[in-house]
Amino acid sequence: MSFKLLLKSYRHILKITIIGLIVMLIGLAFLQWHLNKTVAHLSAQTSALYQHAFQVNVAAREARFSIIKIQAENLSATLVPKSSDHTAYQKELNQHEALLDKNLSVIEANFLSDMSKVREVRELVRLWHKTHAEFLKLIINERNDEATHVLETKLAPVYEALEQRINYIVNFSEKKAEGIVKQAQVNAESMRSQFLLAVLVFAFFMLTVGTITALRVLKLLHQRDASLNQANYDLRIAATVFESQQGMFITDINSTILRVNNAFTRITGYSAEEALGQTPRLLKSKEHDKTFYTAMWKNINETGGWEGEIWNRHKSGKVYPEQLTITVVKDAAGNATNYVATLTDITERKQTELLIINKEKQLNLVLEGSNLGYWDWDIPSGKVERNHIWAEILGYTHEEIGQTTNQWADFLHPDDVQIARKSISDVLEGRSPAHELVYRMRTKSGDYKWILDRAKVVQRDAEGKAVRMTGSYTDYTERKEIEKRLYENEERLRLAIISANQSWFDLNIATGDILVSPEYAQMLGYDPATFQSNLQQWFENVHPEDINAVREAMQECLRDGGPKSLDYRRKNSAGGWVWFNTIGSVTEWNENHQPLRMIGIQTNITNRKELEFELTRQAHLDYLTGLSNRRHFIEQGETELSRAIRYKRHLSVLMLDIDFFKNVNDTYGHQVGDTVLQVLSKVCQDTLRQVDLIGRIGGEEFAVVLPETPSKEALEVAERLRKAVAKIEVTMPVGLPIHFTVSMGVTTLHDENVNIDMLLHQADTALYEAKKTGRNKVCVT
Repeated sequence: MSFKLLLKSYRHILKITIIGLIVMLIGLAFLQWHLNKTVAHLSAQTSALYQHAFQVNVAAREARFSIIKIQAENLSATLVPKSSDHTAYQKELNQHEALLDKNLSVIEANFLSDMSKVREVRELVRLWHKTHAEFLKLIINERNDEATHVLETKLAPVYEALEQRINYIVNFSEKKAEGIVKQAQVNAESMRSQFLLAVLVFAFFMLTVGTITALRVLKLLHQRDASLNQANYDLRIAATVFESQQGMFITDINSTILRVNNAFTRITGYSAEEALGQTPRLLKSKEHDKTFYTAMWKNINETGGWEGEIWNRHKSGKVYPEQLTITVVKDAAGNATNYVATLTDITERKQTELLIINKEKQLNLVLEGSNLGYWDWDIPSGKVERNHIWAEILGYTHEEIGQTTNQWADFLHPDDVQIARKSISDVLEGRSPAHELVYRMRTKSGDYKWILDRAKVVQRDAEGKAVRMTGSYTDYTERKEIEKRLYENEERLRLAIISANQSWFDLNIATGDILVSPEYAQMLGYDPATFQSNLQQWFENVHPEDINAVREAMQECLRDGGPKSLDYRRKNSAGGWVWFNTIGSVTEWNENHQPLRMIGIQTNITNRKELEFELTRQAHLDYLTGLSNRRHFIEQGETELSRAIRYKRHLSVLMLDIDFFKNVNDTYGHQVGDTVLQVLSKVCQDTLRQVDLIGRIGGEEFAVVLPETPSKEALEVAERLRKAVAKIEVTMPVGLPIHFTVSMGVTTLHDENVNIDMLLHQADTALYEAKKTGRNKVCVT
């Protein structure tokens, strides 16, 4: 197309463009008039900035004054007498703290420089609040020396740092206010002169560029007409594709959804009315981080599209997996105009993949946990896949074994080849349901191991011919050696039992009859000549608390062959209980590897068990008072607390401490102090109930758990115990008897989310209050 024809075709657009340029020149004249208005507005902004700096300066000075006053008040608090009332001091401090916080808020809202200094002030104030809480606690508790130390070593550096940063803000705000005014004056003058020059340059520039742009636009419009015709043709084809079984939506360059198809509604749950005008963020599931989306858009911008799996959110709130494809639509000039997205719900595919993965994991866990070698034989191809355990049983690596059927026959012991081949052949030809055989295989070192091989045909073709067989290998060598040793040592064991004055038993597993040595009957107080036993009668005489463990041990022994050892109690002829240690093993099996006979020894361990119980009891008791020690008391307390919470019952805890016990030790000696502790424990045992738990948890501190006891009754119990202690006299070898008192703290279970340590802490807090307010009293928390 010639240039003249181009002008003729688009003369109206060219005329509009020229008129637009004229209008812009008129607009520049208008801008001159608007200049004065702009300068006035700038002046107003400058005034506002100045007010910001001024407010910061005033607030900073007041903040500095508050810091100085707080420092002075703290110093004064450390100098007042211990008996002084600190109420006025705290009130004064609260006022200055509130004023300081108010002024810091003003500074934060108006500061015109780097906010790091203001943030440092805030951090220092938070540090001051934390340290100041410690300081106030010491002041209130009349520990002025410690408070002075905290003031000098912790608070003073904070005050100094705060003053430095506040001074910086004061100085900066003063200079900033002055600088704002001067800069505003310079800017106003410079703006007037520069604007006049800019008007002339801008007018010339716009006239030139506008003309060139108009001609360029005319040419692009012509090209666009041609591309629109092609686009209309393409859109007619795309309309047919758009209503496919896959969800589709189209967005503009700003990602605003312009159109969706019916499959989009079915997959996402959003109708066209709900989706149009929204962005794809409507479907965002929050399962992907910012890095994921950054990489996605980088790929879209660089390659013109993206394809992958993404998690989206259904209208119902359900998160589901989706296969998403995004394609960029570009115009003739190569500029992006739209995005077309295609989405497919892949929930079922993901569930299938997950099911397969879980099944594989379960199989591997079973094999690994059972230490089973695994093989899978594809019979038509002759390929066999084996896991690493199969190879390791024979001392090889997985790579050394390879995957050929010939290797299996090469490893078999010559004496076992025929029977092993026949067993597998019977299964392949349907004469036997499964292959299960113990035979020998040669290891890498040249030795032989016993292997238990189990296998089945898992797939046959339409004609019934086996096409796949799988099986497992178990190292059976150790069990074979155990069976051999048990058999060889049977007679030696009998002789050893007799010489050791123990007893033996011989159980016929099929009939339940038990043959025992005479020593066994004597241990139970029966006449060996008339004593008879069978499995049922033996179970009936086992202690009820041991019967489950006995049954489980016997089943395990029958399953694995043993030997199995177990301690249990059996009733004797007098109705008492005798502790036995029994060791038994299966010594005979039938051709199906089912146990037939069990032989073992039994030792009377009653004396040993009684000694163990006594040692355990002593480990739980305090050596001096005979009460529960701290660890045992905590264990008993947790048990009782759990019962109270589970059945919603009352429970209270006491903490008691001997008043001025140190004076007793210092005056009369530690031996007398020990006597006082023993007397107190005796009073507690005589005064409290048998169900109450009493423990010495340290020094002169004792604790009591009162089951089924609400707060009111617990207070009555504590008062009764306190009065009983106050009446006691500790007789001295020489001189007058000693009287002593106790202080007590009481707490009661109110919250199910507590443990015994928390209740003891609450009771200890009340005990501290009792000692602080006069001793020889009971306080409740």
